Amino acid sequence: MKKLIPLLILFFLLTLNDLTAQSVSNGSVTAASASNSGIGANRASPWSVCQFSPDICDPSHPSYVANSQVTPTFSPDGGTWLGLASMSPVGATECAQTTITGLTIGQSYTLYFCAACFGTGSSICNNSPATPSVTVGATTQLYTIPMAASTWVACSLPFVATASTMTLEAKHSSTFGAYYAYAGVDGFSLTTPCGNILLPIKLLSFNAFAQENYTTKINWQTTEEIDSDYFVLERSEDGQYFYPIYTINAAGNSQELLTYNYIDDELPVRNGIKGGDFYYRLRQVDLNQSVNYSKIQVASFVSEKVDVLKIYPNPVMASLNIEFILGANSSQQSFQIINGIGQVVVEKELNGTTGFNTSQIDVHDLAKGTYILQMQTEGGSYQRKFVKK
Repeated sequence: MKKLIPLLILFFLLTLNDLTAQSVSNGSVTAASASNSGIGANRASPWSVCQFSPDICDPSHPSYVANSQVTPTFSPDGGTWLGLASMSPVGATECAQTTITGLTIGQSYTLYFCAACFGTGSSICNNSPATPSVTVGATTQLYTIPMAASTWVACSLPFVATASTMTLEAKHSSTFGAYYAYAGVDGFSLTTPCGNILLPIKLLSFNAFAQENYTTKINWQTTEEIDSDYFVLERSEDGQYFYPIYTINAAGNSQELLTYNYIDDELPVRNGIKGGDFYYRLRQVDLNQSVNYSKIQVASFVSEKVDVLKIYPNPVMASLNIEFILGANSSQQSFQIINGIGQVVVEKELNGTTGFNTSQIDVHDLAKGTYILQMQTEGGSYQRKFVKK
């Protein structure tokens, strides 16, 4: 009996782990057959329509007009795939959605899928490239997929789980005005690239290390690169919205171990707090402009309060010197000098940069008295009192 109890516990733990495994609901977009009736006819359940009428495609029915501009081919994932039209002049930006289940809140994941652009037999949706976007939670990325015969491109999207079950949305919105295009997507998975398509690079490692001098040391290594054009290092302050901070050319084609390094020494101060968590990811762009992303890495710093705004001398006679720190989202700021009855007597618009800045305001013509210097930024408002002699 004593031996049986541990075995039962082990069975329970294995069963629990199986129940919480991450899974994309019908990530292969499996349906009985292709049809312009699309997923709105419940032909690829549990996918559902979030805008207009996405289609179910296969090589014999690769678009909603039943044929294509170039030679189509089965998705590497096999079977049918999701077809998305983009026709901005009439607002027909098609969108479909499903769910990802079994996620662990706060954990980083990479969603893999593949995409193609075969166009249509008529001229209605034959622009290239197609520009589908994929969204998980608040994380959205746009992908550039050139029209090419019998070609599927491996794509990826890193995200941080904010719930155990999250919505996956595939959409095709035009970004070029009067633009018609047609995209196919398939093989959504959290474990392997669609149909095991070789990604343009083999990323051995990607790391971000917090340093004592409030900088982040970032490095990554590749063991293989195939038609790789360049890398873009991106940073985020919330793990959802990322913006580029560094771009470097890739090797193009390589079978060697290559190492890339970067020091991020322009970390912003947020609302007077220096430190906290900063999120990093790597965007790799292929020669045909297809895009893939690394998993997200976090650099964590001890938080400390800093003086965002300093002024001197005080009292002042002629020129007021200003030292100020701007966060990443506070590139536009203004200074106002306010007198004792609340009137703005001096106003100056300035364009600073992220991090430490200096400026100067001529106060020679101000009457003697007590004033307030106010710095207004997108990140907040800061005030300092000074005396004009």
